[in-house]
Amino acid sequence: METVTHEQIIDAHRRFMEAQWQANLENIRTEEKTQKIASQKQQLQAYQDRLRIMNDLIRGQNEKLRHAYKRIELQEQISTIKEGLKKAKELASRAEQRVYRVYDDLENMSAERWQSGIEQFENNSVFEETGDDEVEDSTATRRLTQQEKASHANYLLHEIEMANTRLRIATDKCVSLPKRKQELLKEIDNLNKKKAALKARQASTDKNQTTSLKLCFVEFGAI
Repeated sequence: METVTHEQIIDAHRRFMEAQWQANLENIRTEEKTQKIASQKQQLQAYQDRLRIMNDLIRGQNEKLRHAYKRIELQEQISTIKEGLKKAKELASRAEQRVYRVYDDLENMSAERWQSGIEQFENNSVFEETGDDEVEDSTATRRLTQQEKASHANYLLHEIEMANTRLRIATDKCVSLPKRKQELLKEIDNLNKKKAALKARQASTDKNQTTSLKLCFVEFGAI
């Protein structure tokens, strides 16, 4: 049986201590790596949270911009309706004035016809005292004048019909445009209510997000 010397015992003990020290060192390194991985995971989670918050903020800003554009568009439509109402009133006023003017022309034309009838009666009386050639020339002139007046009367009647049509169209616009204006104003009021609700919700969200960020900074030791 081989005898174990004192030097062998010391050497074995030394190797055991070295192996134990290496094992402890490896355990420490493993623990450090584990802690580092956990820290990196926390940082990654924090970055993801911050990214989500930024995305929510950007989404909220986009929603605000969309409502702002919608409101601008509605205001432009209201402005267009106001201009349309103004133009419709002007057209109605013009059509009304034109109708009155045409009626006046017709009334004057009727008076001229009455006067023309009197003159014709007088000319017929003169016919008995004058020659045939002079009366025929006068009759042809009166016939031409009456044809011109009849043509002018037809033109005036056509103008009255056109003026009445324009007046009816302008009246229809005056009736329909205020209704559309009220609808747009109601839509704007609804959008304003939605905007106020979104603003209140966004303020609450911003407050909660700020609190969460502060807690994250406290955990990381930034505050």
